[in-house]
Amino acid sequence: MKTLNYIKDFLNCWLDRWRTFRDKNADVEHRVCSLLEFICMPVSMLTVLCIFLQCVIEKSGLYTFPAWWTNYAIRILASAAIGYLTNWVAIEMLFKPFDEDKWHPFSIMTLGWWRQGMVPRNKAKIAKTLGEEVKGKLLDPDTIAEELCQMIESVVKKPETQEKLCAQFQEIVRQNEKNIIDFIAPKIEQSIAEQFDKLVKPETVMEFWTSTIEPKLKAKETRELIANKITDGLKRRTPQVISMIRNEITTAIANYVSGIPLIGGQANNIANAIVSSINWQNWEQKLQDKLASEDTQEILREEILNLTNQFNEYIKSDEASDKVNSIIENLRLKLRSYLKSFIEDKLPEMAHGIFNNEELAKWLRESLLPKAVAFFKDYMQREGKDLIVQKLDIAHRVEDAVNKQDMEQFYNMINSVAAKHLGAIQVLGYALGAIIGALQTFLL
Repeated sequence: MKTLNYIKDFLNCWLDRWRTFRDKNADVEHRVCSLLEFICMPVSMLTVLCIFLQCVIEKSGLYTFPAWWTNYAIRILASAAIGYLTNWVAIEMLFKPFDEDKWHPFSIMTLGWWRQGMVPRNKAKIAKTLGEEVKGKLLDPDTIAEELCQMIESVVKKPETQEKLCAQFQEIVRQNEKNIIDFIAPKIEQSIAEQFDKLVKPETVMEFWTSTIEPKLKAKETRELIANKITDGLKRRTPQVISMIRNEITTAIANYVSGIPLIGGQANNIANAIVSSINWQNWEQKLQDKLASEDTQEILREEILNLTNQFNEYIKSDEASDKVNSIIENLRLKLRSYLKSFIEDKLPEMAHGIFNNEELAKWLRESLLPKAVAFFKDYMQREGKDLIVQKLDIAHRVEDAVNKQDMEQFYNMINSVAAKHLGAIQVLGYALGAIIGALQTFLL
């Protein structure tokens, strides 16, 4: 079965030359070489067969060939056949047999030594060497990486590219607006709540009171300021205070007089008459002067200090601690409720306004993209180029590609490209062999 395959393969190769010769799309040189090879191949085979038959016939004494044939023609033809077949066998042995085969004609002719073609047998070595050679001499990874970096940088810097990037970014944001809001809303709420929990707790309240509020309240200038503010407030309210006092006195006199016989029925008139006889404007001025006096100010300052000390003692008690915790917990719950309501109501509107604002596009064009390009350029110079070289790994890629290449397909590919040159080598071998045979025949 294998023998038939070898014969079939040989005949197909021979007929390919004829098909190439008849192909009008092929170049003239290729067609001529194919025709000459189509002729040389069977002529060489027939020459070998003739030499064998001549030896058999002459040895058996059946026929004696003429001298011109024996001394001239067969020698020249033999030399030509040797030249052609030697080159043909050498070229074929580069690839065949594709896999180890002890029954292949080349293996049989070499008594089992040549079981696989040179290229398939050294496929791994050729792949490794080819990878290193391509990397070192044809496709320098550093140069490729540098050119890629420059190309990407030039593309990103183009105004039309930046406009497309900005438009694409805004479109993506608009399409995913709800998802973005749903994602960031809990994050904002949680972040603010965590900061509140971190800052507002009994320990921080105590620390804030001890380190900030208490020293301020005990400071003389602060107490003077508070006392002045209280005094100013009371002075502004002295008309109301005097009015209250006047009403209280009138009521008290009326109640007292109403219990006296004979005049009790005139209690209100008597009370109003007595109260009206008093110069209330004078009393209002006296009250204001009293509030502004240094004695009153000192009393207020001392009272502020006393209240501060009392509160300082109170805030350190267990009762105050429980109340502070309760107040903080209530604040925490109210804050979370307020944040959730505010974010649900306001964040979509705010986000929509931001995402569809021309200022966002302007910021992208004028700020984000230039910074991104600068970052990319710096990154490529520092790390990116090395990463590209590493990812390209040209030597390994070439080696891996060659190792995965099917040898028969590779042979057909080489043959399709270099067939005319390989054929020319074989035809040239035939011609040189014929010339050498003629020289040996006529000169020696």
